[in-house]
Amino acid sequence: MTQAQIRMFVSVLAALTTLTYSLSARPAMPEQEGADRNVADVSALNLPNDQASSDGVTTPAQGQPVAQVPTDPFVQRRNANAQANAEYRASKKTSKQQMEAVVDDAKALYDEEVANAKINRKADRNAAMNELKASEPERPKDTEVRH
Repeated sequence: MTQAQIRMFVSVLAALTTLTYSLSARPAMPEQEGADRNVADVSALNLPNDQASSDGVTTPAQGQPVAQVPTDPFVQRRNANAQANAEYRASKKTSKQQMEAVVDDAKALYDEEVANAKINRKADRNAAMNELKASEPERPKDTEVRH
């Protein structure tokens, strides 16, 4: 790219940034028009520097922005999707933990059964050897026989 193209790109980017910032900034609403809405918005906020009025309604301290409930359906949809995704991830995590617990229990049971089977096999082999030894007649060993 040439320097002219780079400068043009940077100026367009700066203009878009300025435009986006100016559109996102909302003017403050007059107290007469949105008094009910501001009370609801402020009561939803738990700002640390809130000041309580004599009515028991909290108003934000001066210089603090008041968060408004989004009326844009796309914003509401995005927030609902984010909440649903968070709930799904939480349920998935708990399901995974439960499944891991079930698998761990099954592994422990399997290991116990394998250990018992080894013990039983060894005991069966010893019993069979003892029975075989008991059924054989006692003969003297031939010391002269060579192989």
